[in-house]
Amino acid sequence: MNKLKIVLFFSFCAFLLAYTPQKIQRITKQTHDFSFYKEQVPLWKKELKDKPKDASAWENYYLALRYANILDPEGSKEERATAMHEAVTKMEENIPATLEYYHCKVMDLNAMPGASKQGDKIISYIEKGLAINPLDDVLLQDMIVRCELDGKISKLKEYYTKLYNSHVNTYTVMEYNYNVLMSVEPNAIVFTHGDNDSYPVWMLQQVKGVREDVSIINMYMAQIPAYLKRMLQQKKIELPDAVLNMETKNEEEFIKRIVLEINKKYPKVPVFFALTCGVQGVFEDSLYCTGLAYKFSSLHMDNIQALQNNIENKFHIDYLSTNLLPNDSLHQDPDNLNANYTVPFAMLYKHYKNSGQNNARMDFYKEHCLTYAAKRGKEADMKAYLDGK
Repeated sequence: MNKLKIVLFFSFCAFLLAYTPQKIQRITKQTHDFSFYKEQVPLWKKELKDKPKDASAWENYYLALRYANILDPEGSKEERATAMHEAVTKMEENIPATLEYYHCKVMDLNAMPGASKQGDKIISYIEKGLAINPLDDVLLQDMIVRCELDGKISKLKEYYTKLYNSHVNTYTVMEYNYNVLMSVEPNAIVFTHGDNDSYPVWMLQQVKGVREDVSIINMYMAQIPAYLKRMLQQKKIELPDAVLNMETKNEEEFIKRIVLEINKKYPKVPVFFALTCGVQGVFEDSLYCTGLAYKFSSLHMDNIQALQNNIENKFHIDYLSTNLLPNDSLHQDPDNLNANYTVPFAMLYKHYKNSGQNNARMDFYKEHCLTYAAKRGKEADMKAYLDGK
């Protein structure tokens, strides 16, 4: 009977959870599937009927709509976009001059056509929010992107310093991105993809002075010609406007064209991609792992020596084995960044094994690879790869 009561209790809890609105974390910190966000939209909308002055409820509703639109397997829906804009209008009526309102207002403006021409207007809303909380990481990130895109770089170091002091990124994320910077050659260009592999490396450069010789270019932002042109000028690279302004909806194909042009006209400038970019299929056999980054090379290269030197002489990897932080905490390892170590670790393990060397770190490399492979149900495949020739 007691077991039946326990089962009924947990069943009831699950039932309540299914009909209770859940806090929507930023997608860069915690990602759910499309169905979660779709279900949350009406739950938060219902919540707002009873609490129209609840700023947190408004932001959760807006984020649920936004992420449902982003992750919809059938493509974004116009009605959701309209509902998002209407929500911001109602927020202005019900919760003006709140951080939550400014968060959503800035997102709404950035999503509108012609956002690149509304830089000053967007900045004005960001500044109003930062007047409430100068260390608000959401608005600081918005400000940094806006300044980077508009070339207003005079106060960037100040904003990066405040973002660093907001502690938005954990020790794990900062160490991972330190190792990204240690993976590349001097004076390289490094393409990154999202929040968790862009802001941290920018902060390490601007605040801590780590690898300031490297130019970090966010792939999404690179589609803004003025931004890309300014970043390439750091390496004294000049590309034709026809290339910089090439219209395409495919971000990866655009970047491929840019990289090929750089390699053709400036072959001595090293170009890398953070492992998080996921461009292996675009460049086929032209990417070579050197740690937590791939080097682009049109010619075949032996990358083992660079890989070994970077990981074993430059990387900070003690944090991977200290187990000081809970393994299941999404806030400690967003996007499961540490899973990316399986690529270089597996390569090094195979190198030592096949060459008959007995490296002290071999067991560590193998254990890490198997642990993360198991999380994806691929432990048997990884074991077969590591044990094979």
